[in-house]
Order: sequence, then structure tokens, then C-alpha cells
Amino acid sequence: MNKQHTTDRAALGWFALGALVGAGALAAVLALTGMLESNPSAGDLAAIQAAAKAGAQEALREGGSVDLSAVREAAREAAKAGVEEALQAGADKADQAPAGDPEAIKNAAPRGSNMIGNPQAVVTIIEYSDYQCPYCLRFHTTIFPELVRQYVDTGKVRYSFKHFPFLTPESAIAAQAAECAADQQRFWEYHNLLYAERERTGRLEGSKDKFIEYAGTLKLDTQAFSACLNEDRTLSRVQQDALEGQKVGVRGTPSFLINGKLVVGAQPLIAFQTAIEEALKAAGQ
Repeated sequence: MNKQHTTDRAALGWFALGALVGAGALAAVLALTGMLESNPSAGDLAAIQAAAKAGAQEALREGGSVDLSAVREAAREAAKAGVEEALQAGADKADQAPAGDPEAIKNAAPRGSNMIGNPQAVVTIIEYSDYQCPYCLRFHTTIFPELVRQYVDTGKVRYSFKHFPFLTPESAIAAQAAECAADQQRFWEYHNLLYAERERTGRLEGSKDKFIEYAGTLKLDTQAFSACLNEDRTLSRVQQDALEGQKVGVRGTPSFLINGKLVVGAQPLIAFQTAIEEALKAAGQ
């Protein structure tokens, strides 16, 4: 076997393992959020995993000198990037948002504990996000503050955050933790802390104890917070958000309902301004 052929087989092994890990990660998160049962197409992931596993085994057998530790690391990175890019596809195409169920869109409503702005504002924005999502972080640090300044603080928009955790198991834990903070009327402080940690470390990692530690830094009632998180008291709330997101057409994060119009991705500020101004005009303002 020549050197080039060995390299090609090693590359195939990386690809196959990446597919396996990516499919497995997606299946696990879909199952965790309760989305697997409601999405029949997700059942195809088992076949994807089996095919990927077979391809990986064959590639590694024939590759001979493949460094398994390097393959595992490459697979993890490839899977992480692949899952994020695949599920956030279209983040720069607001005009190609998937169609949602009109009844679900009509019934989608902000949650008071996760809302800022004038409760009587004629424009409602509901964001569906994952704390592990890099596009969500980019939106939070660049676009969101300007939207708050121009529209929320001026009473034109009420803004609510909901959860669509799909990237990692920590995504769901972070969402649950944020809701435990919401139960103490401290959602937005905890929300901002999670994004600050995400920006600082590049990724939220750790057990529930880590998220309880975050609550301590904000001087929340950690005993109540710990009981809330460890007993999964807010899990059903997070699952309901994710299922609602699916029904209104969310397929990746961040996604936004602006008076019922779905805007996908961390769009430039002008895309949000246009959608908001159109909604204001339609409401006679």
C-alpha cells in the first residue's frame, strides 16, 4: 500500500468517524429534548450511524498506521463543526426560512419571566436559541444590544427568549439552569452570565454542579437552584420550547419570530430593523 493510499484511507476514516460521532450527538440531543419521537426523519440516524461505523472500521483496518487518538480528536472537531453548520444552515438567508404551522405560530407567546420591554408593545420578538451555538453568541454580543437600545428601551418591542437546545447535552442543562434562574426572577442575569462564559471559554462544559456554581456567583438561592436543576424541574419547560420551535419552523439557531414572521440566523442588524419596521407599519405605527 503506497503512502498516498494510506493517507486517503486515513482521511476516509476521519470522515466516517466524524459522521458517526455527529449522528450520535444529534440523536442524543434530539432524544434528550424530546424531539426525536416527534420527528420521524430523525429515525434515519440509526442507519447513518451504522453505515458510518462500518465505513470507519474498514477505513481504519486498511489505513494501517492511522493514529487513533488523532482520529478521535479530528472526528470530534469535524462532528462538532458539521453538526453546527448542518443544523444552522441558512443562517445568512432570512428569506428562505422554512414554513411553520400557522396555528403554532399564532399561539406562540412570550414567557413573562424571560421577557424584556413594554408588555403592551405592538411588536413581539421570540428568540429560539442554544447557549452552545456560536451564531447565537455572535447575535447576543453584536446585534441584540442594538435592538434593545433602538426598539425595546423605546417601548416599541417586547422581547422574549426561548430554548432550542440541540448541539450538546450541556445545551439542555444550560437551558434548564436558565429556567431555574427564571424561577427566582433572575433569568436575564443568568442568561448574560452563560453567554459571557461561552465567550470566555469557547464552550460551556461541565456537570450540573458547574451551572449551580454559576448561580452562586450571582448570589441566587443556591439551595433552591440546586434542587430545581438536580430534580429536572424545568426540563419539561425546555422541551416545550423546543417542540414549539419545531412547530413554528425553527430548524437551526438562532431563529426569531417577529410578529409571526420567522427570521433565521444571526442576520445583520438591517434585516431585523426591516422586519421590525414592517411589523410596526402593519400595526399602524
